[in-house]
Amino acid sequence: MDKVRRQAVATKRTFTPRELCEFNGKDESTPVYLAIRGIVYDVSKSRHMYGPQGPYCNFAGRDASRGLALSAFDESVLTDLDAPIDPLEELENCFGRMATARAVNDKRRQVFKHALEKPYTTVWPSSSTETQTEILNDLCVALHPLSSYFAHTRRVSKAQHRRTRRRTSKNNTNPTSISTAHDQLSDPELKGKKMLDFVCIGINSTTRALERQAQRSTLHANDLALVIVCKGDVEPQLVAHFPGLAHAARSAKNDSVRREDKLRLVGVAAGAEQRLAQAVGQHRVSVLGIRAGHAELDVIVEKAQSGCSVPSVPWIGIQRGDPVFHPVCVRELQTSAPIISKKQIPAKASENDGKRKLEPTSRPGKKAK
Repeated sequence: MDKVRRQAVATKRTFTPRELCEFNGKDESTPVYLAIRGIVYDVSKSRHMYGPQGPYCNFAGRDASRGLALSAFDESVLTDLDAPIDPLEELENCFGRMATARAVNDKRRQVFKHALEKPYTTVWPSSSTETQTEILNDLCVALHPLSSYFAHTRRVSKAQHRRTRRRTSKNNTNPTSISTAHDQLSDPELKGKKMLDFVCIGINSTTRALERQAQRSTLHANDLALVIVCKGDVEPQLVAHFPGLAHAARSAKNDSVRREDKLRLVGVAAGAEQRLAQAVGQHRVSVLGIRAGHAELDVIVEKAQSGCSVPSVPWIGIQRGDPVFHPVCVRELQTSAPIISKKQIPAKASENDGKRKLEPTSRPGKKAK
């Protein structure tokens, strides 16, 4: 349209549709006219576009408003010469709603978004670096039988796989001899199997154990006495729940039982995950839970009780004494958001679609045959 307006020269004459049709470019001696929204334009300088051989030849000498609006160039979008001028009402309504929807979407409001996940800062139980290193070293030595037991289970699993393959083969001799050779446990392997009852390995299993512990008001044999978290080797959000969960496990007990609760939470530095994994014989050990009742592990638990503070989250559980104000950590970012979401705009703009449907081939005012 801008290109046509630069080349066109507006006339000062009033045309009827039939009078305008005479200027369709077929006669080289006459100019080429077309009408857009009631205004006639001279496009003679673009005769190669609007002439008989041009791509817009159907618009020459006719009202081209509907065709240009719909980007349709066939004769079906042209109004009959004897019909009233195309009012373009449904086009104006349609494009008017679209413009309104865009204008509404451009309007934005000021909002504030939280930059921190939670308003309270959870402090991990304190312990010295020497205490953490000593506990980690003792654990790597005490948990070594677990490595032997897990290596044995892997050998048994491979033997069972070979046994299954031999049963399906034609040369099946005596598969029971394989089972007897691999099911026998050595002393370190047997020691590791018994130790497994006092150890909880992994983030998920330790979390579930603490959740069950927080639901009991009395001491239980399966209660964890020590939780080791490799804070320096894992993402903080994966282990951020352990201080609150450990405190909840202690606060669920009554006062007399809480004095006997030995639960401690120790967060160790980077490098501990690999050392624990080698000691246990696993690919990765991010969190380790220890239960009381094992002679060698109880020595480590007592060392943690004497050198590590009790896990405490002040705003969880019932507090004794005078109330204490705990400052919150709140940080918000100022930004903007649409007043109406984009999902609501199409539904609002299509409320009146059933009253009159827009069709590119419709010709308002044409008489039905």
